[in-house]
Amino acid sequence: MNTPSLNPSTPQAHGLDAGEVHFQQLAEGSEDVFWLANMLTQRLVYVNSRFEHFWGLPGQALLDDPQHWNRAVDSADATILPTPFFADDLAQGNIVREYRIRTPNGQCRWMRDRRFQWGQSRGWSVHIGGIVQDVTASRQTQGLTGSHDRYLAAIAHELRSPLNALRSWIHVLRRSGPLTADQSKALDAIDRNTQGQARMIAQLLGTPPTAPDQ
Repeated sequence: MNTPSLNPSTPQAHGLDAGEVHFQQLAEGSEDVFWLANMLTQRLVYVNSRFEHFWGLPGQALLDDPQHWNRAVDSADATILPTPFFADDLAQGNIVREYRIRTPNGQCRWMRDRRFQWGQSRGWSVHIGGIVQDVTASRQTQGLTGSHDRYLAAIAHELRSPLNALRSWIHVLRRSGPLTADQSKALDAIDRNTQGQARMIAQLLGTPPTAPDQ
């Protein structure tokens, strides 16, 4: 297995110091995008090779012009990121964002962007680092789950409405006057079945069954 070069002249690095080289060692080979900015110089100093997979540009292009990152962000999410993208104030703690980017082939990818402080100097953060993960698959799963839940809710509503009506009329008929034995038996059977159906719907949705009008 080849060890990634730690030479500061590599295409993805600008003049890395010892701490920045250590960060590079952690980042290379990851499936996620790693980047590092020096806040003393207000300069992006490192991005790993995974950046090219999503943005379609070599890391050196981003180091030369950090706006490449912002340009790839979907217009609906453009205001989520600062300009340049790494210009965050982490005084209040780490930041996590989710936003969409457009890949060079037109695909929409959801990215989870986690930012953190890296290194301290006289009480000030020297660097801001970022780990950006492709979460498109989990977002799509959430969307499917949401659609499935809405479908079940609609079906449950359509089933509950006639069941509630039946149970209400059973209640009315029981109080409307004397019933024959056969009539009472029939109403009991209908009531048992409607209650059973209501329980099945409630179990399906994880909600308590709806009581009939009293």
